[in-house]
Amino acid sequence: MDAIVDALNNPSQYNFSCLLRGSADWGDSGNETQKVRNTLELFALGNYDSYLRHKSDFLELSPCMAKKLVELTLISACNENEGREVSFEVLMRDYSLKSALEGRYEALEVILMEMIDKNLIIASMDEGKGTVKFLESLSVRDAYNSDRYTLQILEEKEIRKRSVQEARTFLEHYLNTRIVPAQAELKDAGASAQ
Repeated sequence: MDAIVDALNNPSQYNFSCLLRGSADWGDSGNETQKVRNTLELFALGNYDSYLRHKSDFLELSPCMAKKLVELTLISACNENEGREVSFEVLMRDYSLKSALEGRYEALEVILMEMIDKNLIIASMDEGKGTVKFLESLSVRDAYNSDRYTLQILEEKEIRKRSVQEARTFLEHYLNTRIVPAQAELKDAGASAQ
């Protein structure tokens, strides 16, 4: 358990899938153990909004853990908004960061600058407009695969964008509706050109 809490407090560790898969073997062993597992799941797959929704089911976050959860949430925001400019107001509201940062845009700016300096994301900020343009995430969040891990506290709808099954379904749909018809069209065009 201490190793898990140490990993969650480690300011340079952002991936927890190996620890999470290992926690599946713990079985049912008490409330504190369940809170550790839930908190590990939160850091691997969740975001600050998930924390607020299920707060009593997690360990109390140390200041280091709270900051890291904000960073993980912002990595997700970067992945979801790559190439787009997003206002600080939208980040605070849509990613439930208002309470974590006490509603202070300056705190958000500082964390974003630190994340850029730590090479977690590539982004540019316009402090005058109160916006950030997310260019690229250099850190990858853990993906959820229901074949390897069963969610304990989070719900599938909270992590859809990082779900292996969701990605597989999207890719199959894209293949069947875009690629296969395009291949057939090219084949038909090639046959009629002969």
